[in-house]
Amino acid sequence: MANTRYPGKDLHFAIENAAGASQVLTGVTSVSGLPGETEHYDATAVGDAGRKHVAGLENVTVTVEGWYDTTSTTGSAVVLSGLAAIRNTDNTSAIIFGPYGSTTGFEKFTATVKMKTLEYPAALGDLVKFRTDLLVQGAVTHGTF
Repeated sequence: MANTRYPGKDLHFAIENAAGASQVLTGVTSVSGLPGETEHYDATAVGDAGRKHVAGLENVTVTVEGWYDTTSTTGSAVVLSGLAAIRNTDNTSAIIFGPYGSTTGFEKFTATVKMKTLEYPAALGDLVKFRTDLLVQGAVTHGTF
């Protein structure tokens, strides 16, 4: 069986903006946290020969980083700032992530998220980036495009 490798340059990340429309986020340089973590609780009892754990709930935080872009209506600054403005409400956004693109048959992850943080780290002489942490609400769905 062939060991196929896929370039990260083709990743697909779409997020629902504050108006409820799904937008592909351009300039993304990394996405981490998916499919994510499941909590495991200690279920060890006296007399057990070793630790035992039971699976609990998913506890997933998705971190997305990329280039700061002020393009009207579609740039990362516009889309993410709109979500940051409503992060203290009960509003959520849907995300779609394809680690190596959105071609039919390729793997994808979908989830409903709330924005936790939004940062624009900048240093003299460097390009401005963005970084956002998104808290998954419920479970991550795994499928294909």
